[in-house]
Amino acid sequence: MKSKGFILVQTLLATALLHTPLHAQSKRLVFNLTDPNEAARWTTEFHDSSQGAAGFQEGLFRLASGPDAPAFMERQVDFDSGEYNRMTVDMRVVNPDNPGGLVGSAAFLFDDNGMVIPESRILTNTPVGVRTSVVIRLDQSVFWTGHVNRIRFDPVWGVGRAYIASITLYLEPPPAPAPQYYFTNRETTAGWMIGEFDEQSSLFVARPTNIDSNGMAFTNTGPSPVLQNLQTNLNADLITSAELVLRNAQPISTTARFFWSTAEDPDVSNERSITLPVAPSMAWQTLRFDLGSHPGWAGQIGTIIINPTLAAGSTQVRSLRFEGIEGLGERGEEDALVTWRTHSEVGRELTSGNYKPLLVLITMDGNPFSTEIELDLAGNQRFLQNAREFHAVRMQYDDPATARVFTDIYRIPVLATMTWDFDRREWEVRERLIGPEVASDSVSIMERTLAR
Repeated sequence: MKSKGFILVQTLLATALLHTPLHAQSKRLVFNLTDPNEAARWTTEFHDSSQGAAGFQEGLFRLASGPDAPAFMERQVDFDSGEYNRMTVDMRVVNPDNPGGLVGSAAFLFDDNGMVIPESRILTNTPVGVRTSVVIRLDQSVFWTGHVNRIRFDPVWGVGRAYIASITLYLEPPPAPAPQYYFTNRETTAGWMIGEFDEQSSLFVARPTNIDSNGMAFTNTGPSPVLQNLQTNLNADLITSAELVLRNAQPISTTARFFWSTAEDPDVSNERSITLPVAPSMAWQTLRFDLGSHPGWAGQIGTIIINPTLAAGSTQVRSLRFEGIEGLGERGEEDALVTWRTHSEVGRELTSGNYKPLLVLITMDGNPFSTEIELDLAGNQRFLQNAREFHAVRMQYDDPATARVFTDIYRIPVLATMTWDFDRREWEVRERLIGPEVASDSVSIMERTLAR
């Protein structure tokens, strides 16, 4: 389903054109660590030499972390943070004491003086024992800004060895409210972990995958094969269903299950799951999970776990496609869910005696993190209802008017409530949220402002 634009308006203090970003092919910066010359440009610290030598070994970059401190690798670079927002690492982690499960991988950012910022750590999960694409979202950090002259990666936040083939920086376009995954090459599997849950320990054990133009194939030894993504960041209110296309190598009558967690309850449970029959066939099948009708499909979705079958053997998954609903709509549309206004419109409303407090949303067109926040708000019915009691205005980071109103603003989404001081004849900021708080706490500050 084609989605409309989400929050397109003119700014608060100046009339501005509506911008539609032009997304060309993503620019990429690839560090090929199978090349010994490139591998030599990386320096390492805290390598555990008891697990072997560091650096270029047998065609890959090798780095080991011990129990004392995570080992890390660094390289000098020269680019602007706005050119890239994602880092993908093609690697395999081995833990001699634990052949399965997950470990952490982390990226750190640096200040203008080239010193690492401890608070900038971005941590993600990496499966042990298989080659995988680890995705680190750089722009989720307020420190990902300005000129970048050095990058750091900690492949194993714990104990283990990492064999790294490449590190790639790229610019990912804003996320779709209802994403579609076609598992036909390794890049499209980034963020997904494929394996099974061990029957004895119930721990996740990663399995190798074979990927071609037909999809992603893997083999499991037990009855609980799984596709899982721990950081989907989906807004359930904007998604109605999910379609999974698969085929089994053996004609067995079985079932498929779709589980999810929410921000309020991060645990996956049977209360938030849908089960469908899988026909005893070796042909391609399409399973449609009706998510919108399930009472537990609500709010922010974090983890998704899919059992494509409940039988041992080989399975091939071609795609997972979510179907979505329409968004907020553009300014001026009759069916827009929020009436976004300009500064001059707000002024005319005040002059005519139609006093309301002001709700200001500051984001950036084309920025993925901003778009996610906008989608969260679009699916929040209490936010939409409360917004009717405000003069609602959206501003852009780079608009000069933004800096005049908010002199200390970070380059991350901001939501502020403001009231008009009739004595001083100016707007007064009541409360302000930044980053993820814009989605999680928006209703609270709106209701507090309305209560005054």
